[in-house]
Amino acid sequence: MKRYTYVRNRCLALSALLFLLLIAAAGCSGPAAPEASTAALTQIPASQWPENSYTALLPQPEHGQVTALYETADGSSLGITLADLTREEAQAYQGQLEQAGFTLQFSEKEEASAGVILQQEDVTVSLAYGDGTMGIWITLRSPDSPLDTESYWMYYNTVT
Repeated sequence: MKRYTYVRNRCLALSALLFLLLIAAAGCSGPAAPEASTAALTQIPASQWPENSYTALLPQPEHGQVTALYETADGSSLGITLADLTREEAQAYQGQLEQAGFTLQFSEKEEASAGVILQQEDVTVSLAYGDGTMGIWITLRSPDSPLDTESYWMYYNTVT
């Protein structure tokens, strides 16, 4: 069971990392298509840290510029993409989350990028960072319920 949980968490973190890095890269590719949402995931224009029920649960990053928000239609998840921050600044944000009571569930760090999953009660936060960008995916769920990977796929499909 431990191995299954480890493999599942590793796959989720790597998927989140890929999705968030693709979103960051898509922001550099030119103007967005006029249709910026799917049936279940909506892109919300943003240029500053949002104040809402998701972000009230997290400390605000000290570095980076918000470039996009993505919200699931059922209200269970919110994605925030930031640019203009170093890997060290992104790692410092992970430290802020841990100081705020989030527990590290999974971490995968490569030379160019990293992905982590942290949890505090019914809030799961996935961070993916590298190459001057960081993605934050916030999911509200029961600690006993499985992590919803479908929203990650919707997030990915919106920007590809």
